[in-house]
Amino acid sequence: YVWDYGVLLSNDEKRYIQVMVQTRFGEGHELFTELLFTSQQFIRSIEEKYSVSLRDVKRAIKLVSFFEGSLRTRSGSGHSRVNKNYPPPDGSSRINLQIRCYILALSLCYQSRIYDQDTRKEYRQEMIK
Repeated sequence: YVWDYGVLLSNDEKRYIQVMVQTRFGEGHELFTELLFTSQQFIRSIEEKYSVSLRDVKRAIKLVSFFEGSLRTRSGSGHSRVNKNYPPPDGSSRINLQIRCYILALSLCYQSRIYDQDTRKEYRQEMIK
């Protein structure tokens, strides 16, 4: 049997994404919530309405955690390929690291599934709005 569970309403989906992000990272990650929600909508607009789900959101959240740990480890390991001046010594380093992790996770979960280069560019343009 095949069950049609339907699709979440936009407001409900956004709220679920917000709760998932807050549960994992706490407060202060509204930007990531918006990026995830917009990514979900964008993929639906170019594929089928069932082509993305909250599993994709969960995957992106896990990847942000992974990249955060990986980049922190690399910056403190003294590895020869790591730029010693990165992250910058001012207070923006945490924000820069967080944004880098968002970009990496969204690239893997959403952008990589877009074949057409022009559509990928459209996706990136949506993300910077």
